[in-house]
Amino acid sequence: MCIRDSTNVEWRKYSVEFCGGTHLGRLGDAQQTVVISEDALMKGVRRLVLYTRDAAQKAIDAGVAMVKEYTDLIANKDLPIEDKKNALSVLNKRVGDSSIPLLIKNNLRADCDAAAKQLIVEQKQLLAELKVKATAEGKAVGEAMPKEEHFFVEKLVAFGAEREALQAFADGILAVRSDVGVFVIGAADDKALVVAAMSKSLVDKKCSAVDWIKASVGKGGGKPAAAQSGIPAAKVDEVLALAKAAVTKFTV
Repeated sequence: MCIRDSTNVEWRKYSVEFCGGTHLGRLGDAQQTVVISEDALMKGVRRLVLYTRDAAQKAIDAGVAMVKEYTDLIANKDLPIEDKKNALSVLNKRVGDSSIPLLIKNNLRADCDAAAKQLIVEQKQLLAELKVKATAEGKAVGEAMPKEEHFFVEKLVAFGAEREALQAFADGILAVRSDVGVFVIGAADDKALVVAAMSKSLVDKKCSAVDWIKASVGKGGGKPAAAQSGIPAAKVDEVLALAKAAVTKFTV
């Protein structure tokens, strides 16, 4: 049966595919081979992309370099958790976009995902410990406050710009003093967070944490009992001065 005889019904018994290569005289000509990707083209049909020779070695070297980058990143104990999470996310994307051996790529992406999840667990544990510490320090401050003082306005260094820790500190003061307002600022790098809280007795007297924040920062959101706002770290001293001045407008 000749291929030129295209009308021959006998051809309907066969599936004829044209192959455009790559052809090898012998397997050794490839020298080395790595699978770079595997994709589904349609149901039952998958496409493999392989590199050979020098291209294969370059892909292997790039994969090894990325594995080392991951290992060094995980081993870096001085890098803050949030920075390490961000670095892992960037690395994971680069790995996904890279032309490295598929086995290395899949394993490395799985490692990045697992490490990111573990960092989230560690971050939650550290935050829980920080909140306990902040609450205890807040209670100590509240117990030491003179009875005639009804407002606490300070910058806190120990808790950075972590909202939950700053709120826990304020709650600690309010737990031992039912007649005070708290205005605290925590900073991290070039950003800072302002947290204000009012005891129920002051809220009943129309003292509002939201009004306190707005008078000091110019903007802010929340409720009369608790409010917050972000500010540039460079404005911390200015905002603290305005917060102290705003206290004179509250009736206690």
